[in-house]
Amino acid sequence: MRYAYHADSAYSNADPICESNKNPKQVHISRLRNNRVLHYNISQEHTAKIGRKKCFGDQFRLRDNTTWKTPDIETTFEMKSKKNKKQIVKIKCWNNIVMRGTKESDTSKHPLRLLQICVYKESGDLLFKKPLWLIVTGERRFELSLRDIFDCYRQRFDIEHFFRFGKNKLLMNKSQTPDVDHEEAWWQLTMIAYTQLYFARDLAKNMPKPWEKYLPAFKSAKEISPTQVQKDFERIIRTFGTPALPPKRPKNAPGRQLGEKQVARIRYPIVQKSVVAQLITVSG
Repeated sequence: MRYAYHADSAYSNADPICESNKNPKQVHISRLRNNRVLHYNISQEHTAKIGRKKCFGDQFRLRDNTTWKTPDIETTFEMKSKKNKKQIVKIKCWNNIVMRGTKESDTSKHPLRLLQICVYKESGDLLFKKPLWLIVTGERRFELSLRDIFDCYRQRFDIEHFFRFGKNKLLMNKSQTPDVDHEEAWWQLTMIAYTQLYFARDLAKNMPKPWEKYLPAFKSAKEISPTQVQKDFERIIRTFGTPALPPKRPKNAPGRQLGEKQVARIRYPIVQKSVVAQLITVSG
């Protein structure tokens, strides 16, 4: 089974690449800044006979197209935007590109695939001023086609919106606990709440405030957003009813018994998360 993870430019350096290659089933897709400098993989016959063998070939500067050799693979396909506008996507791919790493993270042993993605309008003009550069690492990186890599990375758009909504509206990052299991359980609850909002989107109605009813988002007949579903969710959930009994007056708690000793909570040292630790958290 293959696992494809997509990440932004913060995960396109040496540490995450070496960490992701420890899992032979994982394929890591990340974005590159357009000012990065990579290298071609040097062939064995050009290595020095005396001294340390050369690991990096000629430079591949993303900003300088004179340093680009002929791509190994090219593909072009059409797609339509959400507004039903025709778009043309052109992808160029260079295989066996290497990146300079560090002493602890030797990336010369992990060649990668480099992709340049340009999106054009139907008129032939570029839709975005700068191309999108992606790198693909992992032992099974060649099992993904160029279209699969492009579609996989496009999912980041929906993921980023989910995290923003979860943090702002579902309190995903507001739970403070020293127990990792409790924190993960809280994340699962917020995801279940988001799933409920998704399934209730057809039952919800726009409930704008008096000063919001003139906004275009409330006038349009398109599907309403998760925020608008959340505003009307109280009305929806009241229609279900509840099997719970009316609340009863609680009894007074007995309190601590005489001679009872409380066990002190274990104090853990503060850990400063590095980029590698963040990658492990996301991948885990």
